[in-house]
Amino acid sequence: MQFPNARPLRLPRVKPNVWGEETVLREALGAGAAVGPRASFHRSVLNAANDPPASLSTTGTIPGARILTSRDWTLAEGLTAGAGAGTAAAVSGGVYVWFHLPHAEVGLFGSISIGFVVNVGFGGGGMIMLLFGPAPSVLAGDSITVSVDVGVDVLTFSGMLIISAPPGGLLPSPSSPPSGWVPEIIGVGIAITAGWSTLPADISVMPGRTWTRPIGSI
Repeated sequence: MQFPNARPLRLPRVKPNVWGEETVLREALGAGAAVGPRASFHRSVLNAANDPPASLSTTGTIPGARILTSRDWTLAEGLTAGAGAGTAAAVSGGVYVWFHLPHAEVGLFGSISIGFVVNVGFGGGGMIMLLFGPAPSVLAGDSITVSVDVGVDVLTFSGMLIISAPPGGLLPSPSSPPSGWVPEIIGVGIAITAGWSTLPADISVMPGRTWTRPIGSI
């Protein structure tokens, strides 16, 4: 495309602020935002004049939840991969060390999870979990992982809270826990994955099942 009659346009210089000018303008816009037929327009101008906060706030409670206490603890480290669009699925596996001092058990674990995520995307990477108890009871079997994920470019950083499953496991009705059941926080974890997602941050709730296989003691 050609513009034979085009002429360069000189933009006006930015005028330096006069002392008190900005305050007067803000007060006038504030008055217009409070009353008047164009209140919403004035509010939008005031909002645009302020730098937006770059923060993520997540609130909520798990009624009656308590933290599991035990002399034993388990460290699990491995790889994880998942994908989701509302409904999500993930698999993970790696090595665990169950510390029951003065000894420790080393073994392998693998898990599969199916749940819900407020995002669309996929990714894979590394994870590490600290569980508050013996591996046969806190790592193996059913559990629920609540994760908050924040993306930076192609990387996603996740913080995980691992909660005990109801008596009898998650099947057949994980949405209807038995009356009197008190959930326990049995571990925490972090993960760093690479992939693609539509939102820079999301929350997921992933019920899952884990299998373990001891391979030796130290």
